[in-house]
Amino acid sequence: MNFCTLFDSNYLSRGLTMYNSLMAHCPSFNLYIICLDDKLFKYFSENKLPNIIAISLSDIEVYYPELAVAKSNRSYVEYIFTLSPVIPLYLLNRFPEIELITSMDADIYFFSDPSVLLCDSDPFSIAITPHRFKSGLKFKAKYGIYNVSFQSFKNNKIGLECLGKWKEECLNWCYDKIELSRYADQKYLDEWMKIYPDDVKEYKKGSGVAPWNIRNKDIELDENGNILFRGEPLIYYHFHGVRNLSENLLSIGLVEYLVLCRKKIIKLVYHKYIKELSQQSALINNNGDQIKRGMKLKLGKQFFFLFFADLYKYENDKLTHVVNLNFFQYLNTVLKSTIKSF
Repeated sequence: MNFCTLFDSNYLSRGLTMYNSLMAHCPSFNLYIICLDDKLFKYFSENKLPNIIAISLSDIEVYYPELAVAKSNRSYVEYIFTLSPVIPLYLLNRFPEIELITSMDADIYFFSDPSVLLCDSDPFSIAITPHRFKSGLKFKAKYGIYNVSFQSFKNNKIGLECLGKWKEECLNWCYDKIELSRYADQKYLDEWMKIYPDDVKEYKKGSGVAPWNIRNKDIELDENGNILFRGEPLIYYHFHGVRNLSENLLSIGLVEYLVLCRKKIIKLVYHKYIKELSQQSALINNNGDQIKRGMKLKLGKQFFFLFFADLYKYENDKLTHVVNLNFFQYLNTVLKSTIKSF
């Protein structure tokens, strides 16, 4: 299998944690890492890790000089969104021996073999991941039916055509806001089923599991101790919203998605990830466990408090919820207003 991802040196611990989970569960793969800064490229140049091919972002910007305009008229995060179609298209063009490429976010973690996602008889050229929003979060579909965190493209006419069209759309408009029928790189995917009805498939349950579709009752263990999500093996989890405030203090981003009952989720899913993330952070000599961009306070006080609602402390192999009674009083007010808006 061929995977690709992109991140900067501030995300190194997450990238390595994802890589190690892939090493543990995928029997054969190549992982192409697009290094968004020189510090990260230097790290992978000096630390030769099996199955990793590191590529400097500057190589891609030379290959696609039209990226310069986009880089000049949007934020750093919006530029990263813009690169979503560019990276897999670059790899399929640069390495024609790749038959299929799967692009993914660096903050996912594999709990079982991802190759099962592609081992079926369904013909496809493009595979995408639905949000599968749970009840109470359906309104978030305005940001897109599909989540741009794990998608695959075959190196054939349809796969390349789709990536080329998506690339031009993102170069033209890719901003962190909803405008007309667009949102960042993501809402463009809403049309793919209509444009390529016989060539697009949705990845099955067990993939794309994330805060917006998980509930405490969805998680259980089988007789061998493997994690099941709604009765099927959990293939990977997208740890969207995990933010470090310090070495041992972090916000896990579940309250924003109404995950209030969470005991099993924390014990079986988050604890394992945070433990390995902490181990990787201790092994690298940089701030790899910290986020380059801080809290977006312009989102408003409500989102600021939701961030701090999920504070956990990881210490002595324990992940402990930090209780703040003043916050819970505020949370009660937020939830009441949220329920009224449904």
